[in-house]
Amino acid sequence: MFWICKTLEYICYISIATSILIYKLCAANMKNNIYSRCRVGTLNIDDNYMKKFTILLTALIAISITSNAQWTKKTSGTTNYLNSVYFINANTGYTVGGNSSAGTILKTTNAGNNWTPQTSGTTKFLNWVYFTDTLTGYAAGFGGTILKTANAGSSWVALPSGTTNDLECIYFTNSNTGYVVGLNGTIRKTTDAGTTWTSQTSGTTKDLYSIYFTAKDTGYIVGYTGTILKTTNAGSNWTSISSGTSNNLLSVKFFNAQIGYAVGGNGIVLKTSDAGLTWLIKNNNPSYYLSSVYFTNINTAYAVGMIGTILITTNGGDYWQKQNSGTPNDLWTVYFTDAQTAYAVGDSGTILKTTNA
Repeated sequence: MFWICKTLEYICYISIATSILIYKLCAANMKNNIYSRCRVGTLNIDDNYMKKFTILLTALIAISITSNAQWTKKTSGTTNYLNSVYFINANTGYTVGGNSSAGTILKTTNAGNNWTPQTSGTTKFLNWVYFTDTLTGYAAGFGGTILKTANAGSSWVALPSGTTNDLECIYFTNSNTGYVVGLNGTIRKTTDAGTTWTSQTSGTTKDLYSIYFTAKDTGYIVGYTGTILKTTNAGSNWTSISSGTSNNLLSVKFFNAQIGYAVGGNGIVLKTSDAGLTWLIKNNNPSYYLSSVYFTNINTAYAVGMIGTILITTNGGDYWQKQNSGTPNDLWTVYFTDAQTAYAVGDSGTILKTTNA
């Protein structure tokens, strides 16, 4: 297998097997003090080159191992769109979506092997699902829809959101305090477990697609044409931050208080290492329209998107490797239950799972 590596201004096509052989020959020669430099073709390799070569080769082998996660398709029992997935433990999870006439909610209790439809009680399309404990969960969707369950999904009731704007994402910082974002700059907050929702001033009329908090007071929102908002006072004020892109941003996640990613249109991947103060473009590939990102550790993150796209980085976002999803369907959310086990959901009832991420 040949890997394309960009090293300075050169593009090298490297065969791993051949590289290992060259390395062994050169290492043996230097060990025996036969040559102070090992010459292969027109490439001179001295000690310094060998150190760099070792690092590069190790990275290539690591990428070849970690980029080969096997994704298998699970039977969802529906052909409806599935937009969001959330697990409360290793076995129990929920996914939501819908079609033009129904809001879809599915539940699994055996780690995704089987999915059972639940009665949503709504005809509205559902965009997001979030649970605060094993019994209590929320779903948000079109027309200002917010649903709540207090019995692990056995029944869902509609909550008054106070808006008719489509709602895209919902997030809770504790059992009582939650936020929901949506179109036309909508931000609404609850402090009583969803009973009432109050409007917050976003300072924008642009559509907002994703929200994430790193602490009870500190949160981020991303949206249309590169919009990034931040609060440090639990939503009382939201400040606009320059993203450096005009691409739509569909998902934002943080690994810790400082390090986070945002992904979106034209394969854009942004990274911050200073709590959102600055954002660097780490990927910008029009072939990939990315809709969701998730961390497994400080260096490893996954992103999913259109046409079955699944990308992985193992070096903090500097390089992204494409994985074989086995589906041409658009994928909307990726979620990990542990470092090895992940789910991705998308169009036409698609549910994918890997246990060797």
